[in-house]
Amino acid sequence: MNSLMLIIVTVGFLILITLNNRKISKKRAEILEMQNSITTGSQVITVAGLHGTVSAVDAETVSLMVAPGVETVWEKTAIASIISPITDEQENTEANNFETGEPTTTDPTN
Repeated sequence: MNSLMLIIVTVGFLILITLNNRKISKKRAEILEMQNSITTGSQVITVAGLHGTVSAVDAETVSLMVAPGVETVWEKTAIASIISPITDEQENTEANNFETGEPTTTDPTN
């Protein structure tokens, strides 16, 4: 009876570990894909919270313009996210919502 319980617990732990590893691998692949899609002109945020515009991209580094005439060089792995630019339609919608008192949505798909 004890050996059966030990086998069941061991199999349960192995399943949990496998599922967790798959989740981590998927997330790692998404981050790598995002970092490889960085192009000149993209607006990005670093893991340190620095916002900047990409001025040059190398195999492993990215040059960010953080102010006029100020460039910093970062590892690609230090880029946390790419900011999608606000379109004129989104800007007009937010301005209209502000005037009418309607709440603005934070959903980036709108």
